[in-house]
Amino acid sequence: MILRLSSAAARFTVVLVGFVLATVLSYSSIRNAMAAHYAGLDTRSGYERAVQWEPGNPEAWHLLGRSWQYDLENADAQRAINAYRRSLSLNPRSANSWLDLATAYESEGDLPAARDAFLQAKRVYPSSAEATWRYGNFLLRQNELPAAFAEIRQSLSVDPKRAAEAFSRCWRVDPDIQAILDQVLPPSAPIYLATIRELDADAVQAFVKARAASFKVPQHVIRCSEEEVPRLASGKVAKRELAERAEREINQGGSA
Repeated sequence: MILRLSSAAARFTVVLVGFVLATVLSYSSIRNAMAAHYAGLDTRSGYERAVQWEPGNPEAWHLLGRSWQYDLENADAQRAINAYRRSLSLNPRSANSWLDLATAYESEGDLPAARDAFLQAKRVYPSSAEATWRYGNFLLRQNELPAAFAEIRQSLSVDPKRAAEAFSRCWRVDPDIQAILDQVLPPSAPIYLATIRELDADAVQAFVKARAASFKVPQHVIRCSEEEVPRLASGKVAKRELAERAEREINQGGSA
C-alpha cells in the first residue's frame, strides 16, 4: 500500500510520528539494557538500581528480595517479603517467587502466610519437585508427618536424587524406619541404593532390617566406590576377592 502525501504538513506529521516512535523504542531499549547491567552485578545495590530502571521487571524484584533474605550480615526478611510481593504482583505464576516468599514468611513466624505461599507455588507448578520438596519439609517442621511424608514422596518420584537426604531428615523426626520406607521412599531399587550409599552403618543396618530377613542384615558395613569393586574379566563382581578384602578390613578395624 502506497500513501500519497499531498502536502508538506502531512509529510512532516509522518516524520514526526516516526521520530517519536523511534525515541520511545530507543528509550525502552536503554532502560532494559541498564536494568540488565545492574542486575548482572549480583549485588543488592545493583538490584536496587535495576528495579529503578525497570520497575516492571518481576525477576529484578525477585532477585532484590533474595538479596535481602539471604544476606548473612544484614538480612531483612520484611524487605524481602515486600520485594517478593512486588514481583508476584507483576508475575503471579512464578513458583520460585512463591517459594522464597513462603520461606521469608516462615522465618518471620507467620506460618499461615507461609503455608499459603507454599500452596500457591504448588498450584502454579503442580509437577515441580522443588515445590513439593520444600512444602514437605515445611510440614515436617510443623510435625505434620503423614502430609509431610506424602509431599516428600511425590518430590522423590520426580527427582530421586534427594532420596538419601529425605530418609535422613524424616528419620531424625520419626525413627520408624518401616514407616519411612512405606510412606516416603518410592519402591525403587535405584532409590534404595542411593539412600544406602549415604547412610552411616547403624542406619544401613536399620534400613536393611526393615526390608529383609534378619539373617540378611549385615553385621559390618564397609564402604567402597563402584570403581573399587573387584571384577572378573566378564565384568561380574569377583565375589571371593571382595569377601577376602572385606575380611581384611574388618580384621584391621575398618568396619563402620
